[in-house]
Amino acid sequence: MSTSVVLPGLNCGLCGYPTCEEFSAQLALDPELLKHCPNRSDRKTADGSPSPVARSFSIITEDEPLTFRDREDREVDFYVDTFKEDPGPREDITLFGGMLAVERLKIAKGDVLLGRPLGVSCGCPVLHIGEVMNVDADSGVITWCIVGPRRSRTDGFKNVGPYSAQAYEGVVRRDRSRVQELKLGMRYHFLPGLCMMQWRHSALLNAAKRTDEGWQVRLEGIWIE
Repeated sequence: MSTSVVLPGLNCGLCGYPTCEEFSAQLALDPELLKHCPNRSDRKTADGSPSPVARSFSIITEDEPLTFRDREDREVDFYVDTFKEDPGPREDITLFGGMLAVERLKIAKGDVLLGRPLGVSCGCPVLHIGEVMNVDADSGVITWCIVGPRRSRTDGFKNVGPYSAQAYEGVVRRDRSRVQELKLGMRYHFLPGLCMMQWRHSALLNAAKRTDEGWQVRLEGIWIE
């Protein structure tokens, strides 16, 4: 199999294999199986050559600005990747039942939750599964990391129903010319590194810290466009 094949790493199981790693092993025997990966991309690569293989959803590393686009070919300012220490993308969410819902479901650190973001512009059609990292006992704000459907199948989950996404945090590891001077309070277009829909999001930049890893950012007022 060509070493250029890059799987998205979502471990969604939709190809019929539990993980991208196991699927990759089968691809070495039968490359035609790649068509079973629903998250692959048939976009052109940065040099303009056709790319019928899957594209990683992590930070784009090419300097070519045309790579900064979503699945609808709309431009984004940057990709937001996951913190190295986290099991997946980090979000702050609130349940529509507030603290009463948190207490009723007895949500605690380490729990696996299943829900769907509602009220984020048009909403998102994808169910999200995340591991709880922290629960604020006063506000009921839950900080979780999206971990994907495989985790819910192995560890079980608590169904929280619809929820509101309040903030998204991560690292921008690749700067574009217009992103090198991030401005607080400015609304940017971004793409979460592991977004299964690969849809453009927009949000207000409320915190940014320059580190050796890249820009650590906190984005609030999220819209899906």
